[in-house]
Amino acid sequence: MIIPDGFAQLNFIHTGAGIPTGAQWTLGVGLDDFAGSPSDLAQESEIWILDSNLYALVSASVVMTSVLCKFGPNETGPSALEPANEPGTAAAQMVPNTSYLVHKNTSLGGHAGRGRCYVPGVPEEDINLDGVLESGRAAGITSCFASILASMTGTGVVPVVLHAEDSPLSVPTAITSFSCDTKVATQRRRLRR
Repeated sequence: MIIPDGFAQLNFIHTGAGIPTGAQWTLGVGLDDFAGSPSDLAQESEIWILDSNLYALVSASVVMTSVLCKFGPNETGPSALEPANEPGTAAAQMVPNTSYLVHKNTSLGGHAGRGRCYVPGVPEEDINLDGVLESGRAAGITSCFASILASMTGTGVVPVVLHAEDSPLSVPTAITSFSCDTKVATQRRRLRR
C-alpha cells in the first residue's frame, strides 16, 4: 500500500494457538489533526480497541500482541512497534484460518473505493455449517468497529482506505463506516505454508 505524507498505517499483530503462523489486520489513518509520534498513535489505537470490546467476540486462542504504526511516506516516514496485550476472551475454540470479514465503506463506488480487513479468532460455535455467522454476531462486530471509528475521530485521526500503486485512486479515501459480513472469510496461508 502507498502511505502518503500526512497518513499512516496501523498493523494490529496477533499470535496464539489458534493462528500458528500469526495474523494481522490493518487500518489506514489520516493525520491532519494528530500531533503525536508513531509510538503515540500505536498506543492510542490500542485504547480504541480496548474501549470497543472487540476482543470479547474473539476466541481466547488469539492475542493481539503488538501494534505497528508506520507514518508516510513509505520510504522515509518514521515507524514504531508497540507491545500490546489484548487477548480474546470468548471461551470457544476457533477454526485457525477463519476470520471476520470487515468491510471499510467509503462514499466512492467500485472496487477501488472500498477496503476490507480480516479479524482473526472467530469462535467455532458462532459459525453454522454454511459459514454464516450466528444471529447477531455480525452486528456485534459492526458495533465494535463503530465504536473504534468514534474513538478515532475523537482523537484527531480519520480512518482511510490506502490504495496500491496500481489503483486508479491515488489519494487515500475516507472511511465513512464499517460493516461485518454475515459470512466468514477463510485464508489458507494462515493455516500452513
